[in-house]
Amino acid sequence: MPYSKEPTTGIVDALATDRAARFNDANIEADMREDMRRQSSEILDLIDSYAGDGRNAALLEKLRTLRHGRLAHRQIEPSAATGPGPTDEEIETFYQDNSRIISLLSSLVLGVGYDPQDTGEVFCHHASFFWAAARGERTEGHPSYRPPPNSAFG
Repeated sequence: MPYSKEPTTGIVDALATDRAARFNDANIEADMREDMRRQSSEILDLIDSYAGDGRNAALLEKLRTLRHGRLAHRQIEPSAATGPGPTDEEIETFYQDNSRIISLLSSLVLGVGYDPQDTGEVFCHHASFFWAAARGERTEGHPSYRPPPNSAFG
């Protein structure tokens, strides 16, 4: 079910006009409009890939089934698999596509840059404190883990 790109043209034009009004350059609006149209087209293409007969529609259905059956309803008893579940690569693709959509929308609508890798580093830093509390320093996997020295008495 592809989305019509015509309605977005008016929105993109309005955003470009509003954003370009802040600059004292007559040519900047056309450049902004062209870049914003490219961004909106990429957003819609990514969304279309998960809709209807899109190349990732089956993946979205697998993830919905997993969410509905196991996460949203907190299944206690395991159920028989109705088909292959999503692979790690498919989940990573879904995550990367969604991160790209968020990044493009942030730029297009809010005029701000967003790089998921930047926020990932922040969460990684804070996760190290979680693991430090959850595991002792002598447990492998702890951020400050050091293997015990070889004993001379062994």
